[in-house]
Amino acid sequence: MIVKDSGIPMEKNITEEMLDNLRKLPFLFHLSGSRRWDTHSKDSDWDFFVQDDFSLSHNSLYFSLRDLGFRAESEKDDYNISTRVWDYGEDLFATVVMQHKAANIHIQLVKDVKLKSRVQEKFKKIGKLTPTQIDWNLAFQLMGE
Repeated sequence: MIVKDSGIPMEKNITEEMLDNLRKLPFLFHLSGSRRWDTHSKDSDWDFFVQDDFSLSHNSLYFSLRDLGFRAESEKDDYNISTRVWDYGEDLFATVVMQHKAANIHIQLVKDVKLKSRVQEKFKKIGKLTPTQIDWNLAFQLMGE
């Protein structure tokens, strides 16, 4: 369930309309990236992360996002949607990143949203606003134990 202070702003245009659609979904989206760190420009994209439900059912997170026009970054035109591919095998946090090109929104489906939130806050606290994949994986291993 989306809570009032979910980080999703109130605006309007294609991006704003898509943000409104995300608010209506029964999933909690957490703001990430430059807008989370308050280092964004007016034209910056919107980055979120959300707990992956690892489901192939039609009302799953993955298919709810697809219904709104989001696609996995690795998806090809001939992608078979009956088989969900978790394409971030090297990433200890994310299972897949969904993007909506027209709305300039990226959503990371993550394995452990609480751990991702804790690590993100630690990075912010130490001033590491652009952590690398190695940074994320190391932090996950250290904080996940």
